[in-house]
Amino acid sequence: MTSAAHTDDADWGAYYRRTAGRRPRPLLLDAMAHVPAEDLWSVSAVDLDSGLTAAVEDLEAVEPPRADLLLACMSLPFLGPTELATLWERILAALHPGGVLAVNLLGDRDSWAHGDTAVAGMTFHRRNEVEAMVSGLGILQLEEHEFDGPSGRDPKHWHRYDVIACR
Repeated sequence: MTSAAHTDDADWGAYYRRTAGRRPRPLLLDAMAHVPAEDLWSVSAVDLDSGLTAAVEDLEAVEPPRADLLLACMSLPFLGPTELATLWERILAALHPGGVLAVNLLGDRDSWAHGDTAVAGMTFHRRNEVEAMVSGLGILQLEEHEFDGPSGRDPKHWHRYDVIACR
């Protein structure tokens, strides 16, 4: 019997080397269209791997700075439900009035959510749970995607929510 995969098993340095030079994620580009453009942006990045120019810390311990745009591309699902709920409150508190929040969340039909391909330590959502998370915000985009494709590990079935909302 093999043990289930766990989020702690990920080799993020190898993932970043494989994806170096990749174009910006569509979620970021879509979110930026809703933020008034300024000549200068101040960017704060947080990551567990030191291969990026970022504050290196566990995501669950992050205190997001006050911001006009908060972006979490495929990072929040790697927290357990309790840790995600705690960080979510801090994210909402950090968002300026009129600010934009853009996140990817994984759905309950994702192959990492169940069976032999399950990955422990992650959070998966049903659509009504995603809607509850952003209640009180203005939803600019809430798209649900299901497809088979590559991942940082192996090919998998993706079930993902792309959310853009404003305070």
